[in-house]
Amino acid sequence: PQTPTRHDDAPSWLSPKLIHSPSHLTHYLEYAAAHCGVHHALTYKTCLEIEGIGPNVLLKFENRFLCDLGISAGDVVRLKKAIPMWWNAPDANDTVTSDTDGRQASGEQPAKRVAYQKCFHGGGGAQFTGPPMRAEDPGSPLDQDYDLLYFCDAQNQWLPVPYGFI
Repeated sequence: PQTPTRHDDAPSWLSPKLIHSPSHLTHYLEYAAAHCGVHHALTYKTCLEIEGIGPNVLLKFENRFLCDLGISAGDVVRLKKAIPMWWNAPDANDTVTSDTDGRQASGEQPAKRVAYQKCFHGGGGAQFTGPPMRAEDPGSPLDQDYDLLYFCDAQNQWLPVPYGFI
């Protein structure tokens, strides 16, 4: 048996490390604005999205067509030149641009948040999110008027927070 070979017309600089899709359009336009002189890049987002054009297919369109969408001729050239630079930039695959405090996240994962639910014995309750549980010396058991639950993604259900964890 012979392994089948894939034939496509993708340029050689197009890295196979991510699935190319129009969902990368915002990141690409931000890069083009910051690094390639396309100062109004983000204003082109809507017209490109309407046509389903992302950085993965932009090169396939004639310059005239892109100009008819409202993109200036100079920006069309700069946007097309920016594609290989963006695709191969070290941060091209980072989907996280900032964490909840607004700091740059340069590839690090945001802190995991867990959904919790307080169910009061007399009825009612509250839901909130917080950091993951951690083991804590429970001391003596508290007489609480509520049950504390957390949402388990793996089981897709609410479970009690184990004794000794906060």
